[in-house]
Amino acid sequence: MNITFIVESYYPSSGGVQNVTKYLAEGLAKLNHNVTIVTTQKYYAKEEILNGVKIKRFNIKKSKLKKYSGEINEYINYILEQNEDYVIFECTENITTDLLLPYLDRIKGKRILHMHGCYGLTLKPFIIKESIIKTIGNTYNYFYWNIYYYPYFLSKYINKFDATISLSEVDSGIKYLNKNFKGKRYILGNAADDIFFNILEDGTKKYDFMNKQYFLSVANYRTIKNQIKLLEQFEKSKYKEEYNLVFIGNEKNKYYKKLVKLKDKMKLRNVYILTGIPRKEIPIITKNSFVYLVASTYEEYSISIIEAMTLGIPFITTNVGNAKLLPGGIVLKNINEMSTKINEIIEEKELYLKLSNDGKRYAFENCKIEKCIKDLLKILELIKA
Repeated sequence: MNITFIVESYYPSSGGVQNVTKYLAEGLAKLNHNVTIVTTQKYYAKEEILNGVKIKRFNIKKSKLKKYSGEINEYINYILEQNEDYVIFECTENITTDLLLPYLDRIKGKRILHMHGCYGLTLKPFIIKESIIKTIGNTYNYFYWNIYYYPYFLSKYINKFDATISLSEVDSGIKYLNKNFKGKRYILGNAADDIFFNILEDGTKKYDFMNKQYFLSVANYRTIKNQIKLLEQFEKSKYKEEYNLVFIGNEKNKYYKKLVKLKDKMKLRNVYILTGIPRKEIPIITKNSFVYLVASTYEEYSISIIEAMTLGIPFITTNVGNAKLLPGGIVLKNINEMSTKINEIIEEKELYLKLSNDGKRYAFENCKIEKCIKDLLKILELIKA
């Protein structure tokens, strides 16, 4: 089959959507399907082949005010010239999808919208953020995305897709699809990288924080990931001196600096706020952790939780995305319960063991890339029928 994925950002850029698109594309390519990624250029080559996948990049951009610029005509014409069996659009709310919505009727092959939630529909207006600019931006985005989804934009085009794929039964886009989409709909969950299923324990303690048991949080340093609140809750735990807390993120940005400043103010010597940890090190770091922590204010289907489950590491998480559907962890009603649940999971050994076993079993049965690829191929056949 000839399959094109259309995605706003792709490897070597990192993130949930990028990672999912990459393992789907490469998994299909390994099965001898012809797979192309069409994406934005950023700083990377215009065209290359990576792990059997052809990557085509266009210099198209979207400003903070949602204005488009760059190789718009070249991008649109390229897609219209292709003769694919399937064209899979990754996400709404992005330039690569939005530019093509008016041309869906002219795109050859089955058109599939792979939704990763509808973040814009989860926003609330007039919410006070950490700065005036972000407060204004949040309210602007609320009105913009509601106009985008409802009155005349996406709702006008949504039924020109042959099918949609959602991440879970509680995906934030489900309500929108129930109201607006009349075509075929499917569920395709996320998967953990194969390296999490096949790692070997070498017994070494490479990092200083491994000197005692530790809680772990792996996420980019962002307000939405809420590491500051997580740190505050850890500080309230009665076991804060007995366990380490380890944060791992991509870069030292403004939010990272705020987190470090708060840690220093609290005088917590056993909190590690790290960047620059190679991806290949994350499985062994996760495997040696005690509990995986998530304090996010928004997720759809956290791959990092699945990665922890794969290794038998229980999780404690805010009630975001499909977390409440996953075994192997504790889902909070409120972030302020975090410190209490940290105490609880330390003290209740049987609970810890049950969560560990339940999560690992579920991940091995449902969250391997191989299974995800097979499920996608079944969906494609059903769409074709």
